[in-house]
Amino acid sequence: MTIRKIPFKNTGDRRFTVTLGGNEFTIRTYYNPVVPCWVMDINDSNNIMIFKGQNLVAGINLLERSPRWTRLFGAFRMTEDAYTVESLGTTAELYWFDNESYAEYFPEMDAETAPLTYDFGSLFTVTS
Repeated sequence: MTIRKIPFKNTGDRRFTVTLGGNEFTIRTYYNPVVPCWVMDINDSNNIMIFKGQNLVAGINLLERSPRWTRLFGAFRMTEDAYTVESLGTTAELYWFDNESYAEYFPEMDAETAPLTYDFGSLFTVTS
């Protein structure tokens, strides 16, 4: 079982390479002031994009929209949402889990099919 903390700093647009579970990734983080939120792109060692523009939010496997990538590369999960410029790497940290570790620490969520839990009623106002 393997869990690794991804070394983030809130120093603006940043790109680095890290090896996780025997796979080499290039990770880019940047702050999007429009959203506002820190965002992450991940490419594999062949520069093939795994995902782009993923908001760094807590409570989900960040690769959940692609169960295939989760099976191949493991799961990424934030400790809390990265909404402020100062939050990334301080209060909001990213961890990588191999699939076995993710299932152990988050048994209610399968790493491949973890559901998004939205309160859709709070997202919309219905007027008559």
